[in-house]
Amino acid sequence: MSLAKAAAALRAAPAADVPGVIGIMAALDGTLDDGDGFAWFNRLYRRVTERVAAEMAKGGFEDIEFVGRLDVVFANYCFAALRAYLEGASTTPHAWLPLFQCNDKKGLARVQFALAGMNAHINRDLMRAVVDVCAQRNVEPHLDSPQKRDFDKLNPLLGEVEAQVQAWYLKEDALVFEEAEGVLSSWSLAEARTNAWIHAEGLWAMPRPSPVTDLYLTGVDKFVGFANRQLLVPLPKRSCLGRLLVRARARATVPGGGTP
Repeated sequence: MSLAKAAAALRAAPAADVPGVIGIMAALDGTLDDGDGFAWFNRLYRRVTERVAAEMAKGGFEDIEFVGRLDVVFANYCFAALRAYLEGASTTPHAWLPLFQCNDKKGLARVQFALAGMNAHINRDLMRAVVDVCAQRNVEPHLDSPQKRDFDKLNPLLGEVEAQVQAWYLKEDALVFEEAEGVLSSWSLAEARTNAWIHAEGLWAMPRPSPVTDLYLTGVDKFVGFANRQLLVPLPKRSCLGRLLVRARARATVPGGGTP
């Protein structure tokens, strides 16, 4: 499949608000199909963003404007990366290139595509988005702040959605690939977000713009891209017997967990 068909969905980008973000994701979801690796990341990201919107509607944040603006600026980094790739721009982030280039690669599990997207987006884009929004609102990103508390408040909620979607992906992936479950063993959404905030504090302390800051951002971008290339390696497929055993274990699993 080709990502070129996603161009129409990006006409509304950059988004101006959270509903606009969800609208672009929905448009991408309607354009891409199961043969597009990026679709599996987009579906997860859409569910996460919808959960953020639901929590914002409930209130309870110390700086709800920060939460909403961060959601929008963060998502626009993803849309900008995809647009740059579709336009053949040399500015396409290194972190995102492996996912885009492997979009129709065979032998990859759904969860690999989803994780590659999260890795690129959180480990490259999130610190940039935090700094952008803090600069816009004239607040400093530090550990003891209303903004950081609101940022952390979302971790368990986002982790819950992530786990639900990944379990759905793995239900099919585990039938086909031997090591699908192991892909997630070293990943933690909460840790990735915490590290992104720490990087944002460091980035905030750097002079902007400056050659040193540019070098730092380029280094992070390339390192995340390297990690994603290692992640998007085809997994060994199960034999017919292996698939039968997985199905048998699934049928034997009783509600509430565990096997009798």
